[in-house]
Amino acid sequence: MSLKLRVFFDNHCQESIRNQIKSILHEVFRNIIYIFYETELLNRYSYNSARSQFDASLILTILNKKSPKDYFLGVVSEDIFVDGLNFVFGVAQIGKGAVISTFRLGFSSDESLFKLRLEKTIKHELGHVFGLEHCTNNCVMRFANSLYELDLKPNSYCSKCYKYLKSVNVF
Repeated sequence: MSLKLRVFFDNHCQESIRNQIKSILHEVFRNIIYIFYETELLNRYSYNSARSQFDASLILTILNKKSPKDYFLGVVSEDIFVDGLNFVFGVAQIGKGAVISTFRLGFSSDESLFKLRLEKTIKHELGHVFGLEHCTNNCVMRFANSLYELDLKPNSYCSKCYKYLKSVNVF
């Protein structure tokens, strides 16, 4: 049985980025049925003017309401944060959904490096959605809080994480 994932692109997400994300999803998570939407995910309620960033936890709340029964992934192009961190590339709720931001991934610099960073971020956050915690192995599920750390970690799951995701039928 295939899993269903609703993918919500914020209205301001560039078409080229939407296409890259669709390609990554179809290549990596082959047993998932995708439903794509374009919608408003960023609003004045989720914006923190003192930080000039959007609160990822509030965006997750918005997405939970838009997709109460299915897994979800939200994609925004603005800077996001969670309490306790300066910024995040993404954040997830295990068993429910995630939001990622392309803001800090270097879209305008190197297209292939941007796509690699995007793929790592998607794999990491969806790994959480489907039940994985952070991993200490040489794995895409390692925590990264800087581009340097994101670039250092591999683009693949370790054998333990891969085996788990295979068991829940995402590959």
